[in-house]
Formats: sequence, C-alpha cells, structure tokens
Amino acid sequence: MLMKIEWQRAAAYVTALDAKRRVLLTRFEIPGHPKSGSWTLPGGGMEWGEQAHQTAARELREETGLEAEIGSLLGSSPSGFTQMHPILANLVMHSA
Repeated sequence: MLMKIEWQRAAAYVTALDAKRRVLLTRFEIPGHPKSGSWTLPGGGMEWGEQAHQTAARELREETGLEAEIGSLLGSSPSGFTQMHPILANLVMHSA
C-alpha cells in the first residue's frame, strides 16, 4: 500500500513601503496559469537551509533588483497556492 504524501513548501514575502507608505507589488506571470497577471508581494519559495529573512532578501533582489535590510517578522499563516502551499512570512523592508 502506497502512502500519500502531501508536499508543502515554505515561502517568504516582503512588505516593502516607500517614504510615502506605498506598498511595492510584483506581477505574477506564468502563461496559462489561472493566477497569471495577479499582483502580489515580492517573495517566493525558501531554498534548502535558508531562513525566512534570507529568502525574503534573495527574492526581493531576484524579482526587483533591490537590496534591503529585512526587518522583523510581521506574521505567518498557512496558505494554499497551486502545488506550492507556502507559509507566508511578511517582512518589513528598511532602505539600506
């Protein structure tokens, strides 16, 4: 008898505000994906051995080209996202 294993992946997302308190968003684009075109916070899946603040900084750099010091954790929650199921970790960006 085969055991069914549900796969989950942790992820971290950045809540980045500018001096006017505007939130930085990125656009999710995967052709054919039902959520393609949706706006989201910069972020993504954790690499093996990374901590949430490291993931947040790496994803911010990869998706926007911005470097930032990652602040304290704002919160976390389980969330479903097609085949990924991230644990959201919203972090505050402080300009470096």
